[in-house]
Amino acid sequence: MIKKYILFAILFPFGMSLQAQLNHEQIIKDYFKAFNQAKYSAFQYLITDDFTMQEGDILICSNRAEFETIFKWDSVFVPRFEIEKLNVAEEGYDVVVGKIDKRIQYLHDEPMVSNLSVQFKNNKISKLTINDYKTFDLDKWQGRLKEINLWINKNHSELKGFSRDLTPQGAKNYLKAIELFSNRKLAKDEKIFIDKDLQLIHLKDSVFVHITWHNSKKWGRFSSNGLIVAINGKAVMVDTAMDNETTGQLYNYLKNKMNIEITQFIAGHFHDDCIGGIDFLHSKGVESLVGDLTMEQCKKHGLTLPTESFNKSKMIDFNGRKLEAHYYGGGHTADNIVVWLPGEEILFGGCLIKASSARGIGNLSDAVLEDWDGTVEKVKKAYPDVGIVIPGHGNYGGAELLSHTIKVVQDYKKTVISEQ
Repeated sequence: MIKKYILFAILFPFGMSLQAQLNHEQIIKDYFKAFNQAKYSAFQYLITDDFTMQEGDILICSNRAEFETIFKWDSVFVPRFEIEKLNVAEEGYDVVVGKIDKRIQYLHDEPMVSNLSVQFKNNKISKLTINDYKTFDLDKWQGRLKEINLWINKNHSELKGFSRDLTPQGAKNYLKAIELFSNRKLAKDEKIFIDKDLQLIHLKDSVFVHITWHNSKKWGRFSSNGLIVAINGKAVMVDTAMDNETTGQLYNYLKNKMNIEITQFIAGHFHDDCIGGIDFLHSKGVESLVGDLTMEQCKKHGLTLPTESFNKSKMIDFNGRKLEAHYYGGGHTADNIVVWLPGEEILFGGCLIKASSARGIGNLSDAVLEDWDGTVEKVKKAYPDVGIVIPGHGNYGGAELLSHTIKVVQDYKKTVISEQ
């Protein structure tokens, strides 16, 4: 288990007077205030010489000297604690405390909130136990820290082991590792872990595939793809995540961690895996673009209306970067479009295109089966020099995905005919 070293403590014996209780509560408040002010001298009056801190059954420190080491390490990250609850308990106090610092902000995005037990001896804090976490995403924390460690070990071996070095210099190395990792030049196909259900893959020239994972009773756990095209700190998003919450996570990560703000959005068709997060984007002032047929479907189904639509094609000049949105015909849905990046030779085919691993046709609830393979034939003819093709679900590939999709559709049609 990762030692997060969120630092706290206290105990309240039965029979304690109200004055003693109030005094203990003030000591707890002063304990966290000392952290916020990076004032170690204050602990002389707040903790016992044999002060113990632990996380569950894991011992963090067992005396004042060991605590001082942890304090000096932690202070480098400039922590800020906030007490949310402070209640008398059977053996002391139960405390709910939120903590944010430079390390937590990068690895977790939001404060970590802990449930603590605090005990007293001789009117000083003698033991602090982190019982559990009210707010803590372990998968996100471990995933991001693993990414940083792997990259640092490969590119800056002098900082190797930074996350296990509990000294002030170790903490400084930790922050240096975060800074270097944040400002790194991304390699092609490098994956960025946001959390277990949300990733980015760098394609080229600030173009990313965003991948979100979902759980469905019908389809099980599956992934959906979208595109981020960035330039000069602004970005176009092609397809959202399935919902507003996940779309918001992606938006905030891009803005807070990569200094990229989504300002335009293009939807491939009217299903949730394309426009499920449109309300969030609209709340941020993002302009949305769809084909005319998608606009009609949104009206028909009572969905949020995008801000603009086009007929057959739309040429977009986004801060000097060219994007093209085209409608070639029905397939997965009657309204599905593709988005072409001519400068990068990248085609976002969305759910019109199947991944190479796909053997089945997938969701046919709104499909135009009779036109599907013919539509993809038109796409194949329109982009003979395509380099990267991104399907709506599954791994991206090259032009072979277009031929593969045609075969999958045609094979399915033969099966249907043979069964009739």
